[in-house]
Amino acid sequence: MNKTLAVAVLAATFLSSVAAKPDAHPKVGTTLLAQVTLINRTDKCAWITIYTSTALDPTWHKRSSPAASAPQWLKPGETRISPINDEQVKVLAEVKERADCTGGTIRETYDIRKIGWENVHNRTAVLMPSAEGYNLWFQ
Repeated sequence: MNKTLAVAVLAATFLSSVAAKPDAHPKVGTTLLAQVTLINRTDKCAWITIYTSTALDPTWHKRSSPAASAPQWLKPGETRISPINDEQVKVLAEVKERADCTGGTIRETYDIRKIGWENVHNRTAVLMPSAEGYNLWFQ
């Protein structure tokens, strides 16, 4: 069997197995449709940056599009939804001194989650007060 035919047979087998299980999704090196809900439960403003990576390219890449996933301010009490299309997501929060997003950074905190390894494609990242000052946690 030549390589082209072998690849075609493998692809057809895989696609038929996925079609047989509508809930199934490939877990390595594929695009997943997901979202991250960002919630700020503090009295401070934070600059939020989202990074993503995949199993085939484990390097963290800063999200710049779509606009909802680009770096942005998250004010106290605010909630935002950011679409993600990769397997792993890292959210970095740079907490500022004041609620109006002015002043220096008083804490940097982040958390990382794999998106596609479970059937959960929607994650919530919450910035909240903690014993260390402020922490960002996925729930």
